[in-house]
Amino acid sequence: MPWEGMGFWLATHGDMFFQLGKASLRLRMDESRYVLELHHGGYFVDFPHKQYLKGNIRLINNVDSDRMSYFEMLDMVKELGFTQTPNIYHLLRDCDLDGGLREIKTNLDVTDMFAIHNERRRIVVYIECKIVSLDGEDKYFTFFCTWSK
Repeated sequence: MPWEGMGFWLATHGDMFFQLGKASLRLRMDESRYVLELHHGGYFVDFPHKQYLKGNIRLINNVDSDRMSYFEMLDMVKELGFTQTPNIYHLLRDCDLDGGLREIKTNLDVTDMFAIHNERRRIVVYIECKIVSLDGEDKYFTFFCTWSK
């Protein structure tokens, strides 16, 4: 290799780049890649504090923030089996569900989500669907909006 005489060599594995030196190892992931932790199939309760119960978690790796839009997020959600457009939230870093949920409704919301989580590269996302009950009130229940594959 052309780098052999310089005391280091470069190896790649997927989207990870390793630079090996005489006594050091550096790992650098592509700066536009994230992991989305999607919580789906459950529901929120507010007592004694906000919780998301009975849901499933799906990890989506190598999400490219440069190519992600609100409609791409909706496509991801549809792949989970949602039949209607759900509410999508991301959890702010170092916050709990009581005050840390931010709704995603637009492309700008998606861009902001990636900017907020730039240092951690793992974004926790919660999904819920709105159901209009027989009494006309809007209620949010995720488990009524999903189906198992």
